[in-house]
Amino acid sequence: MSYTAFVIFFELGSWETSIPIYSWKKFGYDAFEAGNFIGLIGLGTVFLVATMPALAHKIQDRLWLAAGCFLGLAGIVANYILLGGNSGHMNFPSYAAQWFVVCLGFNTASSITLSLLSKNLGNKSSDRAAIAVQLSNYSGRLLGAIWGTAADMVGDRGVALGQLLVATVAMVGIIAMWRFLRAQRG
Repeated sequence: MSYTAFVIFFELGSWETSIPIYSWKKFGYDAFEAGNFIGLIGLGTVFLVATMPALAHKIQDRLWLAAGCFLGLAGIVANYILLGGNSGHMNFPSYAAQWFVVCLGFNTASSITLSLLSKNLGNKSSDRAAIAVQLSNYSGRLLGAIWGTAADMVGDRGVALGQLLVATVAMVGIIAMWRFLRAQRG
């Protein structure tokens, strides 16, 4: 769970720092416009994530986690593909859709990591695990922010490839640990 929490916040952090750089190069956005873009797309996902409590008793936590990570991974794959070759394929609507999918997926998954872990552990272990997950959240956000600004060094497609590799390892881990992630609903 700690690695998954790290990945979730790594991806969100790297997208949030790479969007101003890429949108300035591609669309001519200044920092204010890029910030509005990040915020408005993020705000759009809030309404969908807000429905989760109503559905929590019907859907297992591990399904929320897997679906969120898969959705985020799908957005990263689309970004990697559209950045390939000539970047004329990348336009504002496709970039906005990618950020929406990544934001929705990883924000959905971020609400599950601690919940799923605490349901599988006892009280004493749960407290220690909560600290580990929080440290993973913070380190993921920090390293993601650093990685998102690396576009000048590794290129936009290199940043997307790094995001893709990190998220793929998390998805493989979720699949490998699937039977151990069973917990009560709600």
